Amino acid sequence: MNSTIVAPATYPAESAIGVIRISGPETFPVLKKIFKFKFFKNNFDNIKSHSAHLGFIKDKENIIDEVLLIVFKSPKSYTGEDMAEISCHGNPFIINKILELLIKNGCKMAEHGEFTKRAFLNGKISLSEAEAVADMVSSKNDISLNLALKQLLGEEKNLILNLREKIINVISLIETDLDFSDSVENIEKNKIKNLLNDILETINKLIHSADKGIMLKQGIKLVITGKPNVGKSSLLNSLLKKEKAIVTHIPGTTRDIIEDTVNIEGLPFKIYDTAGIRKAKGLIEKKGIEKTIKTIKTSDLVLFLIDGSRKLDKNDFNIFSEVKRKNFIIVINKNDLKLKYTEEKISDIFKTEKNRIVTISALKNKGIKNLTKMIKNIIINKDNFILSGDIVISNLRHKLALKNAAQSLKKAIKNLNAFEVAIIDIKNAINFIDGIIGKITDEHILDSIFKNFCIGK
Repeated sequence: MNSTIVAPATYPAESAIGVIRISGPETFPVLKKIFKFKFFKNNFDNIKSHSAHLGFIKDKENIIDEVLLIVFKSPKSYTGEDMAEISCHGNPFIINKILELLIKNGCKMAEHGEFTKRAFLNGKISLSEAEAVADMVSSKNDISLNLALKQLLGEEKNLILNLREKIINVISLIETDLDFSDSVENIEKNKIKNLLNDILETINKLIHSADKGIMLKQGIKLVITGKPNVGKSSLLNSLLKKEKAIVTHIPGTTRDIIEDTVNIEGLPFKIYDTAGIRKAKGLIEKKGIEKTIKTIKTSDLVLFLIDGSRKLDKNDFNIFSEVKRKNFIIVINKNDLKLKYTEEKISDIFKTEKNRIVTISALKNKGIKNLTKMIKNIIINKDNFILSGDIVISNLRHKLALKNAAQSLKKAIKNLNAFEVAIIDIKNAINFIDGIIGKITDEHILDSIFKNFCIGK
């Protein structure tokens, strides 16, 4: 980390301002070559940290732009190094000219996430907090933003540190008993077992929350399915409140998966309109139906549409045989026409609770609010879904680390008759826990974590 890095911190498009970020030991020597203070009483010899200065970026005697320079001195900066941010006019041409000038005078272009990586390596933030920075930038709804914010503020880190301390206390108890007991038999094995089981229960709760957290962050997978011409594309358009899918009276219009994102009752969804399931008429339709079945299998919630104005047929029942294994809602569509089925009748036919059946008209946008409320209720009530309050793990890497820690603790409980072996298992659990907050030395793992960050983050 001896190099001084630079990168644009704002999107390269015409805007009011553009921000360029610099970090490293040569930050101020480089700036001294190209930045001229507008007010001559200021200079880099007596510059104070966290101060802002108006001036000019100059290439020799040529002024490139009038800018605002904000300086941060080590160690009181985001990266822990000397840092600066140049706020210039948001013209991509100007931004590139300043970047070229900084690189010509000794900076190098930052890699993806290198500023945050340096903050982690310099002990300014934990690894879980660093990952939260990327989640904050990519958040597309209130829930994922709230999850990322909790992680960024260190709530997850504090929970993990508390968990780690409990595990260490168990090791201390075992080692103390080994040192002062006349025989291994005198060690309180049941007490240790109970302590480990309590820790294991906490970890398992966090793992369970991770499934919910990851789903919230990535978007709940909502699949619309049914036979051709029951109104799937009309329902997609109605939920999205835009014309995303082509709607015609011709069965089989949708041949492939149509995907989009939408907030429904405050929850983030990835919504999929699928090809109508029936006996395929041609290779393209066959492949579309195969993709539909695969999409249903990986869904979090399925909306099974039936045409309430027509009699059910074997296609409806074949589709339901795929859907009934999933979390689902039966949607009776086309209530703008004369319906052949009531919700009670459909409940009897498909042996389904009435709170999973709703009647709508996708074309006329009737009953959609009832559907969205049902969607929210089913998602929230499933497994006591957590929306706020408790800490929710929302990172797959953290979930895998917790699962590995849990596996090690299970081994330790089995090996309590051989304490020397059990201690090794417990220490392995600590190593997995440490990996969440940052005790990782493998450079390849760190690179894979930070590669998805923005250049200037």
